[in-house]
Amino acid sequence: MLKIPLRQVIIALTWSSFLSAGIACVLVFAWIDPTPILDQFGLANRLSGYSLAFFFFWLIGIANVLICLFFLRPVAHSIHNQK
Repeated sequence: MLKIPLRQVIIALTWSSFLSAGIACVLVFAWIDPTPILDQFGLANRLSGYSLAFFFFWLIGIANVLICLFFLRPVAHSIHNQK
């Protein structure tokens, strides 16, 4: 298995989830106006709604990449070699 430096893993994790969050915000806010939702929570302007949604999508992207990294771990060989 390839040994990937931790710094490279962290950069790949944050950068890919950052791009996914940006695309998700563009797609979501092309159809949804955040103002009515923000009024229910008492937030002042659209920019805060866009920012909160972006960070929410970013966290979802990070969770997605972490799950992928979890499933990329090698499996113990003793399980496969039993006969």
